[in-house]
Amino acid sequence: MRFVNDLLQFVFPTLCSHCQENPIFSRLPLCDKCKSQFTLIDKRSRCLYCFCLSEGELICNRCHHEPPAFRAAASVFDAEGPPFSLLKSFKSGRQDLMKEIVSFYIVQLSRLNWPSFDFLIPVPAPFTFTSPVLRITKMLSKMTNVPYLQALKVQKPHFKQSFLPIQEREKLSSNTFTLKLNKCLTDKTLLLIDDLMVTRKTLQRCSEALSLGCPSHVYALTFCCYE
Repeated sequence: MRFVNDLLQFVFPTLCSHCQENPIFSRLPLCDKCKSQFTLIDKRSRCLYCFCLSEGELICNRCHHEPPAFRAAASVFDAEGPPFSLLKSFKSGRQDLMKEIVSFYIVQLSRLNWPSFDFLIPVPAPFTFTSPVLRITKMLSKMTNVPYLQALKVQKPHFKQSFLPIQEREKLSSNTFTLKLNKCLTDKTLLLIDDLMVTRKTLQRCSEALSLGCPSHVYALTFCCYE
């Protein structure tokens, strides 16, 4: 069956999921031109804490006046271009893209020079069995040998952040996420995993909940982010 699918793809190639112009002849939903546009974000151009553009300063104005609950956050790519199209393809059901997605997380982690982690913590979703973030975290755990821990739960009803405008995302309640009572995080260094960073509010609320477990530090990494 795999041979038949590959043969059909070669004879009747689909178009690149990003540019919608060039045909693709590989498993990735991107043409060669778009695949060449993957550039990881350089942390030197970003705020030390929230990873937004900081205009040459180590810390942005927002974090200077109100430091976040996490030690530092970062992202692999900006939420634009072919990388963002790859993420959308994965979230739309292309689970075969998992290793490529996770590999980019690992490469960016190696560039950030963060400390080693005791646990990977996925940002929880209302319906865990459909959560792409949980699947990413499990694969990242397998590829890095760092255990993952579902330490957080989301309060219901909870609207997916992707359905909300920016103004509503900023209003995310402080009790949206809670720490599971049986999870001991004392003096642990945690890496919070999510797929997309928009307002940083989700990472802030999750970090606040994790702080109740008295971890040493909480870091956060996403696949894409908005500036």
